[in-house]
Amino acid sequence: MIRTVSKWLLVGLVSSTMGMAHVQGAEGAKSNASAELLAIKADIKESLNQGVHYLRHAQKDGKWLSHPGVTSLCLQAIFECHRNYNEKDGPWTREPMEYLLSMQQDDGAFCDPKSRTPTKNYSTALAILALKASGNPAYAANIQRAQAFLVEIQCDEGEKYDAE
Repeated sequence: MIRTVSKWLLVGLVSSTMGMAHVQGAEGAKSNASAELLAIKADIKESLNQGVHYLRHAQKDGKWLSHPGVTSLCLQAIFECHRNYNEKDGPWTREPMEYLLSMQQDDGAFCDPKSRTPTKNYSTALAILALKASGNPAYAANIQRAQAFLVEIQCDEGEKYDAE
């Protein structure tokens, strides 16, 4: 999520900065635009570093807010960061993945069965994103089970849902 926002922000800035330099037509404007772009990139990376630092220290007992959906969002942000973190970077990435995997239910859903507000579809969709972001092929079966769960819970004619 952070990576996508940063990417689009950067694309917009590059487009507008390079467009301004092209319109001005001076070589000095192009080099100023390049320097500004490099400064913006550095600022974005520093912001991402600060965000990951916060997430690293905000987790408790290998999870964030004791919720598989929130934990999934945090893991995805960490794994998609420009620093290429993964589970081998230590307990701060490994333990949340272990927690997340422990939340997968027999039906494939990712949720806390003791939660007063189960959000199976939400948590499961986010867990798929986090597992994919980890880049670990060992989670292929977990992802397939989760995808099958999401397909199964969709409304269709079998539930007397009328498409019209």
